[in-house]
Amino acid sequence: MSKIADKITNYIMIKGMIDKDDYDIYHYGFQTGIEFILCLAISVIMASSLGLIREFAIIILVLLPLRAYICGIHMKKFVSCLFCSVALVTCGPYLVQKIMISNHIVLCLSVIAIVILHKCSYITTEYQCDSDEVTYFASIRKRILLCVFMAECIFLFIDKSEFLKLILYALLVAVFSVVLQIILIKKKQDFT
Repeated sequence: MSKIADKITNYIMIKGMIDKDDYDIYHYGFQTGIEFILCLAISVIMASSLGLIREFAIIILVLLPLRAYICGIHMKKFVSCLFCSVALVTCGPYLVQKIMISNHIVLCLSVIAIVILHKCSYITTEYQCDSDEVTYFASIRKRILLCVFMAECIFLFIDKSEFLKLILYALLVAVFSVVLQIILIKKKQDFT
């Protein structure tokens, strides 16, 4: 993806659309954008072929906004990220359908996951961001988590257990990402 981003960035720089000083910023943006679109396209194709497009959409609606503000783990190579992301958002929903658990337990587990995410994300954002960003990320994260909780309550009220489980799954994926990032942070701090 880096080579494609190089070509695009070089092209717009030659055309005079950007300054040479901004090259790295645009390159990074193009590269991550291309990788994101490729990952999303493959995930949609996989979810569609598995007949899980609705389930995929619910997980993406919860996971994408959260992922942006929790500063969870990042893979070092795009291929690893692509494989993990596609597997998590396509195979996960298939497995979630097989789990039988009461709606009230799902809601309780979701609340626990929300609290863990809110508290632990301070550690990951403080490690990666400055104090203004930490505060900003926390306020946005609170809104997202509140919306997720309200969606869970609505799905509980209208008895949509499959949606409740999918949201819980997305929350647990986010918790797992944050916990893994905290472990990496602690390891780096132990070495210094």
